[in-house]
Amino acid sequence: MRHALALYLLIGILQGETLYVEVKDALTGAPVQASVTVVGQIPFIATGLTDQRGLVLLEVPSFDPLAIAIRAVGYGTRCYGQQEVQEDRIDAILQPALRIHGTVEDSSGKPLPGATVAVEYIEPYNCRIRFDPTPQVQSANDRGEYVLRDVDLGREFRIVARHPQAKQRAVSKTEVSTGDPVMGAKQVDFSLSKR
Repeated sequence: MRHALALYLLIGILQGETLYVEVKDALTGAPVQASVTVVGQIPFIATGLTDQRGLVLLEVPSFDPLAIAIRAVGYGTRCYGQQEVQEDRIDAILQPALRIHGTVEDSSGKPLPGATVAVEYIEPYNCRIRFDPTPQVQSANDRGEYVLRDVDLGREFRIVARHPQAKQRAVSKTEVSTGDPVMGAKQVDFSLSKR
């Protein structure tokens, strides 16, 4: 009898509520397919991928407390809290991510192979569910070229170029602007002076 009661209580906890999540592109309003949606609190986490309509249904243990994180290739991460659940639904808007590319050169215009270019997010990551806890860093090739993909425009950041024989240089999000919304790319070149 005790085991049957324990199993009944566990099933009741795990069944919880159904949460409807709809994910759309911030620029076009089009559905975002195959976005990863993670909902819950450890140890009860539900995950799912949106379908071609940008929809996913998730069984969550409860709406209180609740953390929701949504991420898709080519987009930034969007976090929601329980206060943003409207009845049993979240209408999520994902900002397309930016591809930043360019060159790193010394002050005479010569490429600096091996220079590192990093995205450093300024404000703390306010989402309790993390997709990308490590910073994004790329090394420049022999021609001094680099590419940073999926730079999250929904967060404040700076792009920093470093080389052991040169002074570092940083560019803020406002200097980078939003790039070309159609192509989703922006060129940022760095000229580093010697130490």
